[in-house]
Amino acid sequence: MVEGKRQIERLTEHVYGNAREPSNFFELPESENVSAVFLNPQGTITKFNRLGYVAGFGNRDVRMIRSGIARGEGNENDPRPTIFHQDVCDPAYAESWVEGAVVLHNPHARVPLDPDLIPGAGHEFLQPDGSIMSLLPDFQPYISRTNITLGDDTSEVSDEAGAA
Repeated sequence: MVEGKRQIERLTEHVYGNAREPSNFFELPESENVSAVFLNPQGTITKFNRLGYVAGFGNRDVRMIRSGIARGEGNENDPRPTIFHQDVCDPAYAESWVEGAVVLHNPHARVPLDPDLIPGAGHEFLQPDGSIMSLLPDFQPYISRTNITLGDDTSEVSDEAGAA
């Protein structure tokens, strides 16, 4: 922030020690041939455990509690990030592979990607002024952690996954 106003600065390279790499992938030569970059930082082994459990696989004595922080822009009353807690063992619990995925759209793409082709993902669009316009599903986690226990066992296994 400069004088109370957001200031957007474009990086031209990343530097670590003697290593230098160009920044801003979508400005690199021939990057117009890439419509978008898809990533799912929530796609962890623990996510596979949760999806498998919901699909009926595994020991039913396993308990999983997922908690984390989700994006809140869709809430008109309070657009701040929100803390969530979910009982994976609850019959009403639902999760899809694409939940937590992010699609970074190339503003210079020769063939732009239609966001409707990847429903459920968060879609990010770089605007000419450097700001980002987001199309988000109802629930988009920034980060989550799953505590896994077996029956009355108090030990836990956890996995943390962050967002891009």
